[in-house]
Amino acid sequence: MNDLNNLIKSLEDTLNQNKDSILTDEYPDDTIMEFVDSAVPIHNDTLIKMLADNYKLAYVDDTGLLGDKVDAFTIIKVAIYEALHEVAYDWLKENQSKIEA
Repeated sequence: MNDLNNLIKSLEDTLNQNKDSILTDEYPDDTIMEFVDSAVPIHNDTLIKMLADNYKLAYVDDTGLLGDKVDAFTIIKVAIYEALHEVAYDWLKENQSKIEA
């Protein structure tokens, strides 16, 4: 999966498949983070292909997530993480509001 949109779709599918366990978990935020963390690619060739498909992955919003060792691969991973994090938390808020309604 070299495309961010495919990665997002895959994460949404995973969240939907695990919906009941996420929403009944005592700490659903932690569970969501596990899914986001595991969805970020780790292989450099995949990261480069994703950057080639989406130049916005060369930029991050929260530079505090970069840590001490900043290289191109770290920047791409953090940019992907930020995109997936936003999708996952939007998913969580939407699904929690359906339960409360």
